[in-house]
Amino acid sequence: MKEQIEEQLKQLEEEITASFPSTGFDRHTSPVFSPANPENTIEDSLAMLGDRVAQVLDTHLASATQKLLSGQLDYEDFQSAVREICSHSEGGWSKALVPLVLLQALHCKGQPLASLLSLGQRYLVEVEADFIMQQGGW
Repeated sequence: MKEQIEEQLKQLEEEITASFPSTGFDRHTSPVFSPANPENTIEDSLAMLGDRVAQVLDTHLASATQKLLSGQLDYEDFQSAVREICSHSEGGWSKALVPLVLLQALHCKGQPLASLLSLGQRYLVEVEADFIMQQGGW
């Protein structure tokens, strides 16, 4: 599993580098890759925001999790569930974190990480990538 994650991260780095001419995104100026305060990692910030999203949207997340677990977990159902939960969110970064919080809930219920990573990656690339890049990255 660790090798899969490392391979995905390597692929992401290559994609970011290749996309610079068209997007203008520079990982060296991104607050994610070069935070102003190295003591506060992006992981810490995302974890705090994710915890808040999970708390605020708790009932919607629980409902969506149960619905997804009761059927075949595929991308279309995952996307629909994320959209439903997002309709109750504050928008902005909260909206971008909803799929991650939902994936975390599904993983806690025993769903395999490999399939969840695939769902999450596809959703973030197809739906949230523009927003994330407009914000300067994670």
